[in-house]
Amino acid sequence: MNQLWVVVGAVALAALAAVALWLDGGEAAGPEGLYLGGLGERFVVYPAGEDALALGFADGQVRGLFPDGEGAYTFGPSLGVTQPRQGGVRFEAGGLVWTPLDGAPIAARKLPLVETPVRFRNGEARLSGTLILPPGPGPFPAVVWLHGSGPETRRDSLALAYALAGRGVASLVYDKRGTGRSTAPDWRAPFEAYARDALAGVALLRAHPKVRADAVGLFGPSQGGWVAPLAASLDPKAVGFVIVQSGNAVSPVTQTQFWAGNVLRQKTDLSEDEIAEALAFRQLKYEVVTTGVGRSEYEAAARALAERRWFPYVTANLPQEDFWKPNGDYNPIPALRALRCPVLVVFGKRDNHTSADENLPLMRMALSNHPNATFKVFPDANHGLFETQTGRLLDDELPELSRLVPGYLQTLEDWILRHART
Repeated sequence: MNQLWVVVGAVALAALAAVALWLDGGEAAGPEGLYLGGLGERFVVYPAGEDALALGFADGQVRGLFPDGEGAYTFGPSLGVTQPRQGGVRFEAGGLVWTPLDGAPIAARKLPLVETPVRFRNGEARLSGTLILPPGPGPFPAVVWLHGSGPETRRDSLALAYALAGRGVASLVYDKRGTGRSTAPDWRAPFEAYARDALAGVALLRAHPKVRADAVGLFGPSQGGWVAPLAASLDPKAVGFVIVQSGNAVSPVTQTQFWAGNVLRQKTDLSEDEIAEALAFRQLKYEVVTTGVGRSEYEAAARALAERRWFPYVTANLPQEDFWKPNGDYNPIPALRALRCPVLVVFGKRDNHTSADENLPLMRMALSNHPNATFKVFPDANHGLFETQTGRLLDDELPELSRLVPGYLQTLEDWILRHART
């Protein structure tokens, strides 16, 4: 029978010295967690803000859930569209009831996942997260979930972590340094700092009695696609596998130029010549920050180009130095070539943040001598692996999206389980 997954959350859209501590844990309070129906239907529920977000993983369908004022939620045709109403979800003691308008209600009981608050350290960074253990005695294979760009917290990884728990995979989700309950001077940091944060999480899992020390891997989405291979290259004996999703084999500056070009094409009526000129000025800004030279040339160019139609979109503001100076010209190829553990690389062909056409051949080349590298491209997927026919910018299109690309979740689950057994 088809499995149905529902996720409830926010609608808005060493040298490693790891000190680890896990506290007494128990089942998650409230509706969050993993649910199982009488005919094998599965549901995942997690909180992610004041409102609610629902993702359905049956055949890729995704739906936003909205409180109806009666202790239940309704859902419409997509993540952010409420009408026409298509059904509802009600949470009851120990379970939930999912009721589509065109079908019979489905009752599901909550499964006993154990969620344990954990603390671990990488130098000055004190990191806070949650260890999620599946039902059963273990030991389990496990995933440390890395972060995309920006101040992400553990909640950004909870949906997939709960989903994998249903297949017997443990997870560590944690707040990025400087966000949530994790402390550090700032969430912006060199990639090596992020990588050693992740390795501290790996060390925590490898020491846990219910986790298989030989099967702890890293999941690196987007920005995490630079960090996960770097972490594995720094401690190859500790990392059991690496998944790079919507990642890059080019530098962050090259990637952000690709994204900026798509923004200008979709949000303006600029000509290709104007866009090329805007990107050339943007490149100059990044060179000033990453190299520390060329400021006078940049200032002269800013004065000369200030009246261009594209200038308000690019502006004269320099990129944030704490992140871009150490990372902007980062070359990911050496870390990719150094990988020896199994690697899964996942792309969406319609990704407008990361170019699958540019990065896939580079990934293949970097991993050409790797004994166990798998590549998967979903033709109609975007940066977040949602199905799209338009290729519009992810943030703009997200409320209208109605499904994850078919096969994505199954690919992750099956690949992890297959390689956790080797």
